[in-house]
Amino acid sequence: MTIDEDVLLLDLFSDKYSLQWRISDEGEPVVLAANGYLYVYDQSDLAVCFYPSELTAECWNDYIHVCLRAGMEIISDGLHESFLSVSPNDEAQCRLAIKICGARRNRMTGAEREHLKVAVWRMRSRKAARELATQKAEALWRWKMLTDSF
Repeated sequence: MTIDEDVLLLDLFSDKYSLQWRISDEGEPVVLAANGYLYVYDQSDLAVCFYPSELTAECWNDYIHVCLRAGMEIISDGLHESFLSVSPNDEAQCRLAIKICGARRNRMTGAEREHLKVAVWRMRSRKAARELATQKAEALWRWKMLTDSF
């Protein structure tokens, strides 16, 4: 069994900053927070999602200016959701992302983290197996339709 890179990245990040991560409804590892969440954006970066509709306009402007000065990039800026990229190697960006989304520190035990890693791996394995079975069934159906028509 191998643990996916995104799970490993988020697990290392959450361990470093004493955060608790969970599996989202889509099967992706995320750090849930009071005003948003942190997730793996690509293989080497994280992203923070937060809800600006919960903030005053002045507070929103302050957050964005501080984030841009810290080197974060705006991925998407919407009325109800905003996304910023976060480098997990940049201490200032990480602490700022944690503050913006309102993530609370909550240390997980090693056993709980290992259980989550295995759960994500199993979930993704089952999903891949289902997709492969569906593709095989579709290919078999197409083959049958082609051979029956001759």
